[in-house]
Amino acid sequence: MQSSSFKWRSGEWYFVELRVLENGSNWTVSGRVWAESEKRPDSAQIEYIADVKSLKGRAYVSGVPSSGRAIYFDDIEVLRR
Repeated sequence: MQSSSFKWRSGEWYFVELRVLENGSNWTVSGRVWAESEKRPDSAQIEYIADVKSLKGRAYVSGVPSSGRAIYFDDIEVLRR
């Protein structure tokens, strides 16, 4: 498990980018997050190398609000390259 520090500001919209790329016999999973009012970070804020033959399953998005307020998702894109 990995973690990265991040300052969350309530009431702001955020972009979340998650990339999963095959890298030989491994998979590189990387991510970045930034507020709508900020510039996209130049590099990933977190990265994980998964040592598995294949990644199978379904993609899904979920969230657990710690404030008791609703979480909204908008404009989700899934790209295959």
